[in-house]
Amino acid sequence: DGNGNVATQTQNVVINDVSAPVPDVAELENVTAECEVTDLTAPTATDNCTGAVTGTHDADLPINTQGTTVVTWTYDDGNGNVATQIQNVVIEDITNPEISCIENKTVNADESNTYTVQGNEFDPVDVSDNCSVASVTNDFNDSETLDGAQIPEGTTTINWTVSDIAGNTNTCSFDVIVNSTSTGIEDLQKAGVILYPNPVTHTLTIDLGRNHGERLSITDLTGKLILDKKNLGTIEELDVSNLNNGVYLLSIQINEKVLSTRFVKK
Repeated sequence: DGNGNVATQTQNVVINDVSAPVPDVAELENVTAECEVTDLTAPTATDNCTGAVTGTHDADLPINTQGTTVVTWTYDDGNGNVATQIQNVVIEDITNPEISCIENKTVNADESNTYTVQGNEFDPVDVSDNCSVASVTNDFNDSETLDGAQIPEGTTTINWTVSDIAGNTNTCSFDVIVNSTSTGIEDLQKAGVILYPNPVTHTLTIDLGRNHGERLSITDLTGKLILDKKNLGTIEELDVSNLNNGVYLLSIQINEKVLSTRFVKK
């Protein structure tokens, strides 16, 4: 009271935060990707009391399932008050996979009048995708490889298709020309083509007569290509002096028909 006389009394000041945080944006933007999301940027919220509030999510990262995954963010102010907000993570692969085929191939038939594919010689040379390849198949044997496939004489077009995990596809194709081993000198002569001399030592002469020769090739009995020539003249003189002695297969394409015969180098 100013004269040295005092009295005391207590009063409680109660700090009790009962207000939940408020997200800083009303709606979170979608997170989009083609293959996967490995990290999420944490959104923020504002609280009535002091201190920044950062959200935590319930997602299992990485998210790589095609479609929409709903992520729940939780804001906790540290005083037991929480708020939640959802965010969509959209995985949508719209990029087609890539596939590259080999170039057109010319091979020789065996005694069964077919050509048996060895290993991966006719398989695609490159297959890739921005996410993940699901399958690679061809339309000849509906398999992921042509190894062991028997291709008949004539021209066969083979189509390869690659699919990714989202169902996007791409294709490539090539032709396999299987030369017949049943066509001989007599058949060439019937077509108006003369081949001489046979056996040959130095120069093999091919007289196409009135035929328009589009292409000729020489292969050994293993199928190895020795010579490939296009835009033929009426008479072709081939220097075969550097070939090893043995039997070779000569194929001539005339008006999209392939005639084949054997000749002997001595």
